[in-house]
Amino acid sequence: SFVIPSFARQIAAIESGKQKPVMHVGDLSVKRDLSDVRDIVRGYRLLAGNGETGRVYQLCSGKAVSISSVLNQLLKLSRFDIKVKTDKVRFRRNDIPVMRGDNSRATNELGFRIRYKLKTTLEDTLNLPAGRKAVVCQSGAYALHALVELESFKRRKKMTTFT
Repeated sequence: SFVIPSFARQIAAIESGKQKPVMHVGDLSVKRDLSDVRDIVRGYRLLAGNGETGRVYQLCSGKAVSISSVLNQLLKLSRFDIKVKTDKVRFRRNDIPVMRGDNSRATNELGFRIRYKLKTTLEDTLNLPAGRKAVVCQSGAYALHALVELESFKRRKKMTTFT
């Protein structure tokens, strides 16, 4: 599962008394390209309207962030003193140390921009109702590649829009 929703669910469980104040985590040394899903959805809209058929666009932040720094930011947002316990079961075999996308094509050709800072995404994720539905897309070397099949898509007269 994705790391930020996993952390947020654990914090929610701790804050609601359903879990002892100990978070179970995997490898915190890895770095990931993290984007707010609201930015990615806006990117999909740009892609649907302006993307070139067959061209690969990476909708991502273009920055790798350490998972340990993400956890520390979330812990600072919590109202509780939470301990962190590394759980080897949560480690992924053959995990890639750094995954970062390149959004330059999407930025240059589509006008894609990241609007939500990671801090805002983390705050919004923690402030969602219990269950902590994710507002984060995790990306990396395979970072939300969007191979566009616009020919058939553009044939449709009505397109669903996202704001």
